[in-house]
Amino acid sequence: MAMDLPAALEGGAKVKGTILLAQATRAECDHLQAPLADVGLSVVTATRLENAYELYLTHHPDVMIISPFFTDGLASDLCRRIRTQKNDRKTPIILATSVGSGTLQMEAITRWGVNDVVRLPATFDGIVRLILYRMGLEKTRPNFPLQKAEPLLPAAQSTDAARTLPAAGSLEDAILVPLMRMVAVKKRTGMLHLSSDDRALVYHLLRGELVQVESGHLHGLTFADYLAEQRVVDPERLAVFVKRSVEEKRLLGHLVRKAGLVDDATLRSALVGHWRVKAVHPFSWKTGTYRFEKSTPVQSPDVPIRVGLIDLVLDGVRTSLDVAAYEAEAGNLSRMVFRRVARKDLDIKQLELRPDEKRLIYSLDGEKALGDAMRLANLESDDVVRLVAGLRALGLLRAVGRA
Repeated sequence: MAMDLPAALEGGAKVKGTILLAQATRAECDHLQAPLADVGLSVVTATRLENAYELYLTHHPDVMIISPFFTDGLASDLCRRIRTQKNDRKTPIILATSVGSGTLQMEAITRWGVNDVVRLPATFDGIVRLILYRMGLEKTRPNFPLQKAEPLLPAAQSTDAARTLPAAGSLEDAILVPLMRMVAVKKRTGMLHLSSDDRALVYHLLRGELVQVESGHLHGLTFADYLAEQRVVDPERLAVFVKRSVEEKRLLGHLVRKAGLVDDATLRSALVGHWRVKAVHPFSWKTGTYRFEKSTPVQSPDVPIRVGLIDLVLDGVRTSLDVAAYEAEAGNLSRMVFRRVARKDLDIKQLELRPDEKRLIYSLDGEKALGDAMRLANLESDDVVRLVAGLRALGLLRAVGRA
């Protein structure tokens, strides 16, 4: 593997030192371990948080290279143990991640105690120079991003849910958006498990569409809650059937339909509405984990329903977005010029948009400012920001300049 050798490696010299390589998968460890060993470094590896911590205690590594998540926990927990519990502020920690998030980088450095955040894919030359710099063997810290020339470690890959994301990992930094987008466009079948603290949710997916969603006992998100809130069934009568549903261990929807309180069309509409409310809930979770498994999804035999994941992604971004924070980071959107993006795997026409929203989006031709388009569409400013943020997250809209 050709590279411009650092001074410490000229003339075939080897580097003495121990690297703790803690990554999400064994494949990622193997990909990086051999090249580092070739330059003389002793490399110990782990894919589990507990193992990584044990190796840290026993090997006292010169440098640690870690993933944002492991099979049994998060990098933030490992860093907390090292920096706070062991009061070790000296061991350099490099976070290697395929998630392009300024929030992640800022939090990792300011709160976790990470020294460097490297966006993957990165080069062998860049990784080695950064290691040598942290070991005191290189005078100058390499420039970032380290993403040119021949890549050493590609963005995390998996044969499961998505090619550029592992089959299990952290929900931090809105990773749910690209994950669900790829599950949708690649038409995956299986079950996507999401959890955060005492909350849990499972998407049952059939060829990229949602056919069932389980939410355990998320407070305020039961089907009974939705029926009462939307006044689909009179709350007093509904209470009787909720009690029967628990006592008889029967589905509430079946009971109210059999009693003639709703017809098939109303029940289907209520179920879709309820699913959408539940399915977008994880977009507001700040921490948590996901896991995708290839398995046969469970579908309702009586009222088969399919909901497009792309619409759920858009809904999730719109409902969870902090408008003020988004505008503070993105700048004054009203003066920005946007253009629709044509994608082979995804089309704006697939989205369920209101007529006034469609008029706004189709007027964004890369020439007029968003503020002018907003006035023509007569939409509220916050609604437009949420819509624009959602479409940008899906890769269907991009900024091309300022007016």
